[in-house]
Amino acid sequence: MIELVLKNKKGDLKIDSNDIKEVLEYKDDFEFVTDISDTINQKNIMVYDCKLDPDIFDIQTIEEVINDLKVSISDFDISIKFEDIKAYIKDLCDEVESDIKEIYDIEEVRCYFDIYGINESINDFRFVFLISFDEIKISSLMSLAQLIGKRQLQGKSKYYN
Repeated sequence: MIELVLKNKKGDLKIDSNDIKEVLEYKDDFEFVTDISDTINQKNIMVYDCKLDPDIFDIQTIEEVINDLKVSISDFDISIKFEDIKAYIKDLCDEVESDIKEIYDIEEVRCYFDIYGINESINDFRFVFLISFDEIKISSLMSLAQLIGKRQLQGKSKYYN
């Protein structure tokens, strides 16, 4: 857990990474959220290891719909599904960013994610979720997310599941 001291319109504000974890866990989209903010050395950035709820993109339901339409499933369909999940997580990312801005009355919030793990049946999506409370270029946040995602994939984090 880390704690940040930020400024909003009312003055100084203390936010710890457990507070933000609770905001994430409140959403039904996550199966689990693990705070790994103390594993990086970045000012005003919190990081979470997350797993998307597998019921959100249930491959069996998708296969049933495809079978009802009498269309075959191909590798192309799988890539479409992956792009749909990326778009879903991006929308979730935007929603969390908006929620944090509203809850804490701060403007400098930026969120980004990187998917680092998918199982064979394409229903187990694991990703790192970064939240910056400072001005930062999206390219820098993206690079950091990719680095942390690679570390999680390699299992070098003590929080890897």
